[in-house]
Amino acid sequence: MTYEEYIHSHLWKTLPARMEAFQRDGMRCRGCNTADGLEMHHRHYPVVFGAETADDLTTLCMACHEAVTAVIRHRRYMR
Repeated sequence: MTYEEYIHSHLWKTLPARMEAFQRDGMRCRGCNTADGLEMHHRHYPVVFGAETADDLTTLCMACHEAVTAVIRHRRYMR
């Protein structure tokens, strides 16, 4: 299974760690505090899909998720 397939799977959508992270973050974006368009950002990718813990995840809205991902990619590829 690819990462893209995983994040569209039932396993990802119902993952207890994902639900725990949403609850921990109060169903709000950790970047801008909106409750709209929430997504889950992987701070650490699991070796095995479905093995994430809530500590590996951060709730972000789509805009903040795109911004964080862009910064990470920029840093990774500038090396």
